[in-house]
Amino acid sequence: VLDIEDAAVEDSKVVGAITSITKVSNTKTIAIKDTELQFEIKDGRVFVQPFDVNIGNFKTVIAGSNGIDGSLDYDLKMTVPAGSVGTAVNSAIAKLTGDGGNVSSDIVLNLGLGGTYDDPKVNLGGAEAGQGAKEAAKVAVKEKVDEQKEKLEVEVNKKKEAAEAEARKKAEEAKQKAQAAKEEAERKAKEEADRLKQEAEKKANEAKEEVKEEAKKKLKKLFPPR
Repeated sequence: VLDIEDAAVEDSKVVGAITSITKVSNTKTIAIKDTELQFEIKDGRVFVQPFDVNIGNFKTVIAGSNGIDGSLDYDLKMTVPAGSVGTAVNSAIAKLTGDGGNVSSDIVLNLGLGGTYDDPKVNLGGAEAGQGAKEAAKVAVKEKVDEQKEKLEVEVNKKKEAAEAEARKKAEEAKQKAQAAKEEAERKAKEEADRLKQEAEKKANEAKEEVKEEAKKKLKKLFPPR
């Protein structure tokens, strides 16, 4: 274990190689501060556990190994603002974040460091969304969900209003039909009542005439004509 209180490396060829790939600026110095460096020496190589450094203004996590012959084999995770990297890298990040090329959040560049101290080789192994991009993505997802939720609520309200209007229409139609049926029943009942009344009056008149004829016959028998 190596405790590093404060150390810096300036104008390193490694930094130059990193800058040539990422195209970021302000990376002349590698700074290490208050870091506990855990390492193991095995088979002529120094294997280093992940530790934090600042390459210029950018936080970087480094892990890997180097040999006593000067060979390098390190992986770096360098957090940078997306807009600070080169066009090619920025375009790749745009596809990652879905910003269509207008990337503004921080990203993490996965860099491979090989070669030697005197001739370092750096390659870009990929990139991933940094914490800021992840938070932006969460916000974007939430906004999209809220937008879809709002659209769904509008659609549901429209369907609800349409259903309520249809229900009111059917209720009114049923009410009108019931009223029409009631009026028809009342009309038929009145017609039947009138018919029965007329029949009753007719029968009553017929019975009255029969009684009168019968009375005449009886009077004739009591008082025969002379």
